[in-house]
Amino acid sequence: MSRSERPYDNTDDQLDNHPNPHNPDTTSLPISDAIEKYISKRRGELTDATIQSHESRLKWFREFCSYADVDETGDLTRPIVADFEEFRREVAQGDPSPSTMKTQVDTVRVFLKHIEKWGYAEPNIHVAADPPSLSKSENIRHVDINIDDVKQALDYLRTHEYACRRHVVSELVWHTGIRIGAVHSLDVDDIHLDDQLVELRHRPNEGSRTTLKNKDDGERYIAISDYVADMLEDWIQNRRPKTSYKEKGVREPLLTTRYGRASKSTLRTDVYEATWPQAYGAACSCDPHEDEGDCWANNKNDASACVDVIGPHTLRKHAIVHHLDNDWRLEHVSDRVNSEPEVVKDHYDQAREDNL
Repeated sequence: MSRSERPYDNTDDQLDNHPNPHNPDTTSLPISDAIEKYISKRRGELTDATIQSHESRLKWFREFCSYADVDETGDLTRPIVADFEEFRREVAQGDPSPSTMKTQVDTVRVFLKHIEKWGYAEPNIHVAADPPSLSKSENIRHVDINIDDVKQALDYLRTHEYACRRHVVSELVWHTGIRIGAVHSLDVDDIHLDDQLVELRHRPNEGSRTTLKNKDDGERYIAISDYVADMLEDWIQNRRPKTSYKEKGVREPLLTTRYGRASKSTLRTDVYEATWPQAYGAACSCDPHEDEGDCWANNKNDASACVDVIGPHTLRKHAIVHHLDNDWRLEHVSDRVNSEPEVVKDHYDQAREDNL
């Protein structure tokens, strides 16, 4: 494939030094601190029993945020919040009834309204916490992303934005099935081009202290295709923002802005922008509202507001479904994505059957 001469688009790099790169108009709190603040504020308004119920329900939201590599309230976006219900049903232990699910989503929605009011999250993010209707429990929402939409977004990147950061991040998640936290952890030295391998390492005490979800057990080598190896080589040699920044004089981040290692929030935004339908010339299913057009996102910087964008977690899930649909062995997929075979089978086969 001929390599594009298009210059690297780094117009958003300046946001990476802001406490909340996704939405500079808000401040941010660690998720656990925000939940504690919410509980503390509500103690004078609610009974002790209700407070205990809220604490129990928000425990699941805290676990979900950890699962989705969301560290702070400023990292929350509508696509991430919309995934909570699916996480609670398919990933977390137990199988909540429709009524239990509704009360949990309702509580998350109220919590999000409060942190919005306090300025710790983007405005109206609570609308993505959409409780199921008890009268139509059989229609509890599943994330329904068409694999063809993913392929269309990737085809656009491969043709028009080859080896830019948006392309590199999206292609890595799609091709390898790794989590966004693992993408964030990569250094240039972790890319073994001659062997066509990506090395994942848990380094909580080195440089910017990057971690893997499963810690040392998440360390592994992942084979990559000729195409992905060529793309990474092009990124490293020609597109990666050149910076004198080196973490404590040792580590050289793979995915960078002009200021150093790109944050996880910045990498999520890369995926949102890459999968925003209008970016690759497709229509979306946002509801028309007033004079702002049919999409809730006014431009690519606001892409996460669109209901049809695909976040990194969903992109990873559908990559796994895609591998299974193409006759990859369950054990091979499990090793590649660092998930137990039983987890892959239990939590991804339903999406496979739904022909996502």
